[in-house]
Amino acid sequence: MTARHHARLPPRRDLLVAERGASRKKWAGKLPVAFISPNAYPVGMANLGMQLVYHLLNQEDFIVAERFFTCQDGSPNGPPLSLE
Repeated sequence: MTARHHARLPPRRDLLVAERGASRKKWAGKLPVAFISPNAYPVGMANLGMQLVYHLLNQEDFIVAERFFTCQDGSPNGPPLSLE
């Protein structure tokens, strides 16, 4: 599939505002974990396993998990999109 087949996502801040269960933690003194999905945001967040692991990681006081997805336009060559 080419990038023209993918719908554009709203800006990152709009995605986070619309989410339920997104974790907002201070990063200072925490163990950062990059949680990477090989899919675009809508596909990755539809995965219940990804939602569960993200939630479990962020329940720990000493961990802060950051989610990454393939770039917004679906191109495999672009930089990954981070939401946190």
